Amino acid sequence: MAEDIGSTEGSRVDFGVAVVDKPAGITSNGVLSRVRRIARNKRAGHSGTLDPFATGVLVVAVGRATRLFPLLHSGPKRYGALISLGAATDTADLTGEVIAESLVPLFSDADLEEVAAAMRGRQLQVPPAYSAKKIAGVPSHVLARQGRAVELAAVEIEVFAMSLERVVAPQGELIAMEVECSRGSYVRTLAEEVARRLGTLGHLVQLRRLQSDGFDIESAVPLEDFSAQSFLPLEVVLGNFAIAFISADTLARARHGHEIPLGEIASGTVEAERHVAIFVERAATSALASGDLVGIYRLGSQGALVAEMLFVA
Repeated sequence: MAEDIGSTEGSRVDFGVAVVDKPAGITSNGVLSRVRRIARNKRAGHSGTLDPFATGVLVVAVGRATRLFPLLHSGPKRYGALISLGAATDTADLTGEVIAESLVPLFSDADLEEVAAAMRGRQLQVPPAYSAKKIAGVPSHVLARQGRAVELAAVEIEVFAMSLERVVAPQGELIAMEVECSRGSYVRTLAEEVARRLGTLGHLVQLRRLQSDGFDIESAVPLEDFSAQSFLPLEVVLGNFAIAFISADTLARARHGHEIPLGEIASGTVEAERHVAIFVERAATSALASGDLVGIYRLGSQGALVAEMLFVA
């Protein structure tokens, strides 16, 4: 893929969130470097790494918006994948070396449904050695590539939904898997487990993230089409929050971290179970602007809004 994917001309983006459809053959950090260049802002991040061979939804943020990542959206991620049966690789995907082979037994559609049903729910999963999990500060994939033994602790994950379907392909026995799972789940490991339950070995040959952080693939912009206009409107970014406004007088106290009494909310809504994005009210316009974002608040036990993060100095 060509390095120059668009003009870097235009104003700097100081607050932006976008959904990129990551192509295969580039790292997630490689996507970020291009986003930084287009946004003309070195401060950027993403909400979850995709392996270089994987494609799909990568939520990116630049500038002050990177602080929103812990609160933007919680919830499961959804993937579509292809599993090749009959061989295991050291990386559990097509980029690794084959380390073992096995015959593929006969199985039926009913067998696939049984495996999918058995794998739904909460479970312990040992992350793969070739992962970004750190051991004494070093990513485990670095240690694995050095030939060193990697032992990672099992973590609890949850598979909310899974479907499996046989795919007829010239390259051998393949299973199409669609899975919705909790953050921190490794689809490569799930693929190996599917193969094991079918009585054989397997590894991923294709992986596409279909949904992450409340954004789906339909809202993603292909990387080659990404531009400064690809950043989402603020009302979409904050779609998971309640929105409320305060006066300039209240802002003078809020900028020092003081609680905001509900009586000082000029307009908007406050809900006990949702974070509230507080803006300073402008008489001239009702449109949301990142420069007017005071902070993200939650309703405290004393009935006032308490700041979780402030965006004003």
